[in-house]
Amino acid sequence: MLVMHWPAKPDGPALLEMNGRTVPLQPERVASGFGYGDGGTYIRGKGNTLYFQTPRAVRANCVAR
Repeated sequence: MLVMHWPAKPDGPALLEMNGRTVPLQPERVASGFGYGDGGTYIRGKGNTLYFQTPRAVRANCVAR
């Protein structure tokens, strides 16, 4: 299971819980939408679409319904 905890402050880290680990992801500058990463694991999104990737996993795309 993948769980995201969004930052309380706009420039704070998001916390990604995955496979029993918690990884802090720092905000990254993106042209449009949002992005957080740590150099290998990252999430990007805009509107109702989000994608996620880790160094060991294939990119996963999610769309809200």
